[in-house]
Amino acid sequence: MSLIKRFLAREKSPHEGGGVSAADGPTVALVGHCGPDSFALAQFVRREAPGALVKSISKQRDLDEALETLDALLVNRVLDGRFGNRDGVALIRALRDRTNTNAPIAILVSNFANAQSNAEAAGAAPGFGKDDLRASAAADRLRSAIARARATRKANEPNSESQSA
Repeated sequence: MSLIKRFLAREKSPHEGGGVSAADGPTVALVGHCGPDSFALAQFVRREAPGALVKSISKQRDLDEALETLDALLVNRVLDGRFGNRDGVALIRALRDRTNTNAPIAILVSNFANAQSNAEAAGAAPGFGKDDLRASAAADRLRSAIARARATRKANEPNSESQSA
């Protein structure tokens, strides 16, 4: 089966025969990545988080509008697109400083250890490099960030039982 046919089959699978629906699956944004990297990262996310909706974001305005709907952000170290600057770590820091507790979990995508340390100091979850997309540690980090974001969001939702009592 060709790569394109496998991609299209995977796109359909959450909605056909027992998969997680897009409404139930996590929403992950690929922030500031070029086309080829976005394709590779989208494949990684869909493989490791079945049912995930993946959005590619290349403008600050689009990111701002989507923030409340996202579970995780995979942020490029050097942003490709229209952002206030090209520094992914600075974007992570700015988002942390201005968003609430329901903000999506940011993960830096970089092969450089010092960039990863800076991103974590800025509020990101532990990240991974593009070279690590087949490593179990990268998959674990993605799933952990999604789970943390969803647990935080659920904890901050109004409890229907306490409201009716």
